[in-house]
Amino acid sequence: EAGTECEKMQLHFEELLKSNSAIFV
Repeated sequence: EAGTECEKMQLHFEELLKSNSAIFV
């Protein structure tokens, strides 16, 4: 299911952004 894959990517991307923010702060 492409939809599920897309959602997984979005969640993973958000987590990466959060991690980057934590590192920058």
